[in-house]
Amino acid sequence: MKNKTTVLLAIILVLVLVFFTSCATKKPVCGNGVCEPPEENQDNCPIDKGGDCPQVPPQNGELLTINISQLEFSAQNTDLFKSSTRFRPTSNNSGTIYLTQFPDHETSRVTEGSWSLRNSSCLLESECSNSLVKMLNDNSIVKVDAFRTKNKKIIIDFWGTPKWLSSSSDETKIDETTYEYQLHPPKNYAKWNAAIKKITEYYSQFKDVEFYFEIWNEPDLKNFWRGDTNQFLQLYGETAKAIKEANPDIKVGGAVPNKWDGKIGSDPKLLNIELIKYAAKNNLPLDFISWHHYNTGLVAQKAVDAYKKALGEAGYAKTPEFIISEWNAPTSQARNSGYAPILMADNMLAFYKSGINVQTFYAWQDDSASEPDSRYYGLITQAEKARPVLYMHKMFDDLSRDTLGVALNQDQNIAWIISKTSQGGCYKIILGKWDEGNSSKETQYTLEISDAKKLVNAEAAAVKDSYNEKTLTTSGNSVSFGLQGNEMIGMKFCVES
Repeated sequence: MKNKTTVLLAIILVLVLVFFTSCATKKPVCGNGVCEPPEENQDNCPIDKGGDCPQVPPQNGELLTINISQLEFSAQNTDLFKSSTRFRPTSNNSGTIYLTQFPDHETSRVTEGSWSLRNSSCLLESECSNSLVKMLNDNSIVKVDAFRTKNKKIIIDFWGTPKWLSSSSDETKIDETTYEYQLHPPKNYAKWNAAIKKITEYYSQFKDVEFYFEIWNEPDLKNFWRGDTNQFLQLYGETAKAIKEANPDIKVGGAVPNKWDGKIGSDPKLLNIELIKYAAKNNLPLDFISWHHYNTGLVAQKAVDAYKKALGEAGYAKTPEFIISEWNAPTSQARNSGYAPILMADNMLAFYKSGINVQTFYAWQDDSASEPDSRYYGLITQAEKARPVLYMHKMFDDLSRDTLGVALNQDQNIAWIISKTSQGGCYKIILGKWDEGNSSKETQYTLEISDAKKLVNAEAAAVKDSYNEKTLTTSGNSVSFGLQGNEMIGMKFCVES
């Protein structure tokens, strides 16, 4: 009998422990700002009413907890997230859309300098430089006040040798806009430098913008450069000195390969590493190192690490700026998929984390004559329709404005970046989770701000294949929402501590 009593008491003790363990997961409930005695549900556990006290997030989704007071917000280089693109309008209203969709832009990369340079022509040699400047002035968008004053920085690329200066007389057409002679080194650097100075003097009249002069474009590709590495380094040196002689305040750099580790021809040496060494050895200006990036975010850190190592070995006292002057997803298939916005976000977070100073997305608008453009580079199409990546671009631009600093997390589980705004207690956050299956099924997420008492004024929108407003459920210090695979959400909220 004693053994049976002992067993019975043990069973009762276990049941009591289960009861208290179950109920202990429930927090005191609140209503209308006043904590009330808990009511009990059919399981004899408190009912969670909502209100001002911290709430237990739903257990049927994924939980992301952020303690804002423990985050290290940095105000350094947050302008990197502001709208920056390679800009060349190819339809009637493209320029107007560009000027009205954003309050302003951080950086625009324009091709008018190289276009005027490589396409200039003249009958008398003495008139060649003046002819070039006239052509530039007739076609310049930089001279338009409405455009120029909307940009803090403008990148001008110099590539392409005009027929009257080229070391090649071959007039074979390479593509719609390029001839063989344009891909060869100049035959006379005195005349080349005079032309470069004329272009520099033209842009020097505009005092309200910061200019970056980029020497050549993707010389690691045969469709842009037919010379060898040594010929390119000579071209860089001559051009950089000519620019600085005309205006020492304009920043110069390169070598703008198609990828950070690009090489010319069969030369095994990395072009940008060779440029770093050549500029140091010959005391040449190198205000920035630029390259193009059609890859994932991980590659950006690899590039910066390699360049910093080379700069240190070459003895640079001051690190040049790092500029990714073209970037996008690696393939046309990726650019035209539901992955495109999250790939953009992945790159933007990686650029910031690795220390990129300037980025210009390629491109503002599709530049192919076909519609639709099967390469899908543009934020907008030739028909001026927005692609989903335009809204992702806008999310980051909005994050950069009115910010006191940002903090970020980027790992294999979930990536997010949060901005502390100048409006006390209010924040903006962009977050998303990579999904190889690209599932259209929604997963429920709960964002809990653990050091807040309550979230207020929460609103959100999401982008994947399209842009849409998101329904949020706010409960105390948590907000819940649904996301499809690879869908990115931009959210604003304020906290009460």
